[in-house]
Amino acid sequence: MYTLPDETDLYWLFESDPDLFEKGQILAYNILTYRTVRGEDEVVCSLSPAYGDVDVWWSRNGTELARVTLQGVSELRVVRFGKSEALEVFSEITQVLPFRLQLKPIVHLSFGTEDQTGATS
Repeated sequence: MYTLPDETDLYWLFESDPDLFEKGQILAYNILTYRTVRGEDEVVCSLSPAYGDVDVWWSRNGTELARVTLQGVSELRVVRFGKSEALEVFSEITQVLPFRLQLKPIVHLSFGTEDQTGATS
C-alpha cells in the first residue's frame, strides 16, 4: 500500500478529477483513473493504493504506444522541474529505478534498473 500525493497536485498534473471505481469509498481503498489528452496523445493512469499498483496506457491518434503495469509500488510523487511535471513511481524493489510519467510539456515515459555493478540501464 502506498500513500497518494496531495489531491491538488494530482489534479494539476492530470488536469482532471479521477474517475472512481467505487463511489463513496475512501481514496486509499479505491481505484482512481485519470485521463489526460495532450494534442495527439492520450494517457490513462490508474492508481490502486491498497493493491500497490499503477497502470499506465499511452496512445497517439488511437494507436497504443505503451501499456505498463507496475506492482509493488512503495511511493508516488508529483515532481516539477523547469517547465516539466511528472508522476514518479517508486518500487519496493531497490534495483528498480523510479518510473517517471511526464505529462508536461510533452508526454514521456522513463524507467530502468540497476545492474549488479550499480550502473543504470
